Amino acid sequence: MRPREGLVVSGALLVVLSAVAPYGAAAQRRPVVAFLTSPSPGDPLALAQRYVRDNRVQLGLTDADLAEWVVTDRYQTSHNGITHVYLQQRLAGIEVFNGLINVDVARDGSVITLGNRFVSDLGNVATTRPPILTAAEAVLRAAAALGLAASGPLTPTAVSGGPTQAIIFRGGDLSRDQIPVRLMYLRLPSNAVRLVWHLLLRPDSQHTWGMAVDAVTGAVLDQINLVLDDAYRVYAWPAESPNHVAVPLPLPPADGRTTLDETATDFGASPFGWHDLDGLPGADTSNTTGNNVVAVTDLDDNDALTPLLDVLPNHPARTFVFALDLTAYPDAYREAAVTNLFYWVNVAHDIHYRYGFDEVSGNFQQNNHGKGGLGGDAVGAEAQDGGGVDNANMSTQPDGQPPRMQVYLWLPRQPNQVVVTAPSPLEPFPARGATFGPILDEAGISGEFALVDDGTVFEDDACEPIQNDVNGRIALIILKANDCSRVGKVLNAQSHGAIAVVFRSVIEPTSVGGFDDPMNPVTIPAVVINGSDFAAITQQLPGVAGTVRSAGPPVPHRDADLDSGVIMHEYGHGISQRLTGGPSTTSCLHRTQAQGMGEGWSDWWALALTARAGANGGDPRGIATYLFFEDPPAFGGGIRPFPYSTDMAVNPQTYGDVAGGTLSAPHGIGSVWATTLWEMYWALLDGVPQLGLAGLGFRQNLYDLTPPLAGNQIALQLVMDGLKLQPCDPSFLDARDAILLADQVDYGGVHLCHLWSAFAARGMGTDAADDAGDPDDDLDVVAGFARPPECLAGI
Repeated sequence: MRPREGLVVSGALLVVLSAVAPYGAAAQRRPVVAFLTSPSPGDPLALAQRYVRDNRVQLGLTDADLAEWVVTDRYQTSHNGITHVYLQQRLAGIEVFNGLINVDVARDGSVITLGNRFVSDLGNVATTRPPILTAAEAVLRAAAALGLAASGPLTPTAVSGGPTQAIIFRGGDLSRDQIPVRLMYLRLPSNAVRLVWHLLLRPDSQHTWGMAVDAVTGAVLDQINLVLDDAYRVYAWPAESPNHVAVPLPLPPADGRTTLDETATDFGASPFGWHDLDGLPGADTSNTTGNNVVAVTDLDDNDALTPLLDVLPNHPARTFVFALDLTAYPDAYREAAVTNLFYWVNVAHDIHYRYGFDEVSGNFQQNNHGKGGLGGDAVGAEAQDGGGVDNANMSTQPDGQPPRMQVYLWLPRQPNQVVVTAPSPLEPFPARGATFGPILDEAGISGEFALVDDGTVFEDDACEPIQNDVNGRIALIILKANDCSRVGKVLNAQSHGAIAVVFRSVIEPTSVGGFDDPMNPVTIPAVVINGSDFAAITQQLPGVAGTVRSAGPPVPHRDADLDSGVIMHEYGHGISQRLTGGPSTTSCLHRTQAQGMGEGWSDWWALALTARAGANGGDPRGIATYLFFEDPPAFGGGIRPFPYSTDMAVNPQTYGDVAGGTLSAPHGIGSVWATTLWEMYWALLDGVPQLGLAGLGFRQNLYDLTPPLAGNQIALQLVMDGLKLQPCDPSFLDARDAILLADQVDYGGVHLCHLWSAFAARGMGTDAADDAGDPDDDLDVVAGFARPPECLAGI
């Protein structure tokens, strides 16, 4: 947690400054009038740098702290004229991880706000001796901390000179991608600074580990998973899922989709259409690839198009109209799923572009059409990804490097069962089905159980050919971390005559992901049970018999590629990471609390971008209710602790819950931030009756920015601009203050009391504190429900 500067009243406006508190220095909120400076002619970069130099003492910085800074990003938001400048701290040519100062300069040259994450007196607090560990040794230390081992020596593929010693290694058996390693300084919670090797490891599809290894001792000091989606027949915007298309819902075989033509494209955001690559008139592709996204299945989780396995929908006339049967297993409608994913990622691109996520701010495009920023980073969207189940993710790198969105299948909530009938009956064990192979029915498969033996040290994992007799039996197989293919295990058992497979889970909740290979299909069912239930069977072997069955009528898996809320959520991760700290830095949502906020922004976008006219703030809105099998009319609460609602009886969460220790990180904590943003959204739509503040209404067409904007559009703009104004590693209150400042810059502060009413309602009032006690604890916060005096009339 960090000390912060804060909120000041200037006439009827509340000016928000999070500017002058260095990391680790004591600070108090104090009043400052208007912006940090008056209007001034000159280049915004020069004005920003001069302001920092002139105020270095107040910032707690020395001349030496500023001597080597470099400009990582500089861009202007077109609609409000703010130039965003990002300065990176260095010492002897070595950068400080997340050591950024962001300065925002108005069109008239006023310095608006400043966020300081430089280290005070860096030259004296940093360990400056040369590294003892080599970069290769640091990679091996990091890999060992993850339980990974290299099979041979690491060989660098590229080395850049200079003090940063940037080195790239081949991934080998440690990482799917190349392993970039850089010498950097890392600030620790105690305000000490250590020289570290900072590196990225991607051992599997669900983890990209950013790790810092002490360059002297070899200790892993920091570790975080960064993997925080013509004619198109799709679930058209703003439909959230097949359960949200119409009332009453169409019954199968109808599916509720709509066929759209090229008018679905926003040619302001995508000027040459969704199938453009060269920035010239005319489509360049006839498949689901284009300037904003490359959408394809990744059934074998290898991050590449596997011939004869993966699906890349193609039609010479770009008529992407494919069959969809929601009563079938998702492998029956892969073309339709990829098409829907392609459509929704393009919609996400076009809408967010309208509100300021454009080329210069680091958006996702292959070709930036000469408008600034770096191209080459269209979203790689992987449908029905074989790397997991019950999830989706987005891995985002700095501008110019393509992000990866992975979208998974979701298992039915109704479990399968493993029943032991002999030698003595046992209570049924709950089981989860695999995402591959046949679906079990209530009759199930019956037979004798046999623990596999493949003749190796780990004889029961079926990674090698099975040596014992499993013919006509239900094979029992162990799952391990960093294991061989689950599908391969089942195919191994199948080739030796097994009639079904029961896996032992390595984690809870139990689930088994994988893919059906049409060249070598799985024809026997597979389920997974927990370790104690598995042991109850193996301890009685041999002679144990039973049944593997469904606990009710078979229900097919559901596909997150059909849930636009999930796709918008994942795309939102890319936006919050690219905008916080500037497009060249995607590590500024690094801390636990900030990671939770990333989930909060993404949930909020999922809600706001699928909202419909006629809705009410008190209506409960769940995340992923379709995937969670919470069907209408009830829908259910989704996958968060509470459904989102402005009704405190439905969703009682406040800022104080962050410190309660009852919320999971990052999603549970993030839901508090999303709840607060949802409160803000509805305050702008419906107004604040107790203050006599009118609502600004709702506009369904988010592409239409004709003044006056509606309340939902203003909310989208404030959140977007707030992300650009907040500092690196923001707290909840930093983000709140940035939104308040965005309102002052964009709209003259006219929504001040709308915003404060929402923030105060959820415990982020003027008396809230994010530095309540332990300075190293990001979750040691205190809720406050006070509002500024001008927002108290009538209360």
